[in-house]
Amino acid sequence: MSAAFGVAGHAGGDVRSDCLVRATLDGLGAFELRSPVAPMYGRRIREVARQTLAEFGVPDASLDIDDSGALDHVLAARIEAALFRAGVSIEEDVRQPLASTSWGAPVVSRLYLPGDTPKLFPNAKLFGTDALIFDLEDAVAPQDKDQALILVRRTLDVMDFGDSQRWVRLNADRAL
Repeated sequence: MSAAFGVAGHAGGDVRSDCLVRATLDGLGAFELRSPVAPMYGRRIREVARQTLAEFGVPDASLDIDDSGALDHVLAARIEAALFRAGVSIEEDVRQPLASTSWGAPVVSRLYLPGDTPKLFPNAKLFGTDALIFDLEDAVAPQDKDQALILVRRTLDVMDFGDSQRWVRLNADRAL
């Protein structure tokens, strides 16, 4: 019988601030990392990976990671999505409460961010828009919506977007 396997993320020459994660529920706990920043950040990448595996109760899962400068929350989101695709149950209580934003002011400017493009997230605050809209519909391929949803949730948990309202655009038949 083969071990359950899941893949999430992106890799390639034009990919930045992201990673491709292959997770195998084989009980071996193997870890492979390919990253141009491994000499400086390899230890931190391994630490985030171990913490994320422990968070979902599979510390002995094997990971194969192609990193292109992913921030910690992006790496954790990609690992979570790969585990989900491998069949690991993801509990709803992993979400953190969001900081409140002002809903009284009119929304004049909006910035749409494709929900599966983490390289755009860190600088979104610089535009000073009234609303940041994380798009999980038209901007995300159907087969990538599950991992984009996890990525957006983790991004909203940790990133400061200033006074901008944060919206998530998704169909009603999907749930966080």
